[in-house]
Amino acid sequence: MVLLAPVALGVSVAVGQLPALALLGAVPVVVLARPVSWALTMPSTAVSTDALRENVIWVLATNLLVAAGLVVAVDAPAGVLVDPALAQQAARVVVGLGFLVLTLNNVFNLDDVAALITDKGVAFPRLVILGASVPMLAASAGVLVGVCIQPAAAYIAVFLIGSTVVFHNFWSVPAGEADNEAFHFFKNLVLLGVALLLFAFAAPLTTVPVGVC
Repeated sequence: MVLLAPVALGVSVAVGQLPALALLGAVPVVVLARPVSWALTMPSTAVSTDALRENVIWVLATNLLVAAGLVVAVDAPAGVLVDPALAQQAARVVVGLGFLVLTLNNVFNLDDVAALITDKGVAFPRLVILGASVPMLAASAGVLVGVCIQPAAAYIAVFLIGSTVVFHNFWSVPAGEADNEAFHFFKNLVLLGVALLLFAFAAPLTTVPVGVC
């Protein structure tokens, strides 16, 4: 039954009843490997907690992405797949929410993050994390709601440059740690590019008059 969901989306798009962006709702099917495997090979056994969790993720993510596709496509001019202005605002919300979640993760896992940066030689690690995270929370919230995006993006960029160079120095760590640090280094490099794009295109993204900030 769950595998019929992406089929239904595809058919609906093919016959013109849904916009093409509704196909985003088919992406979460990738998390169904474990529950579908259980259903096909061992349905007489108790379903695992992991399979149940992934089924819930699939349900919620499918609804969310179909809705997002509809929102972005619904006001697009005739012949245009996505309204650029609406896509910009959707991107701003997604990016702001993403930075907010990443920052909250550092705060909620303060002890673990402090232990990691202590290994990098940082003194007073908890104070450093909180001192950097409080303005980062404000900057992420600013991007999310569209207020003072340019200074918010500037702070995010500075934060990423410092944290990436200091904490993910894959070129000077033991070989066993280099791959993990390199992954985080280049992940942060991508996020830095996003922050710089936010800074460059702040004016059309803001929900307050330009100049207020």
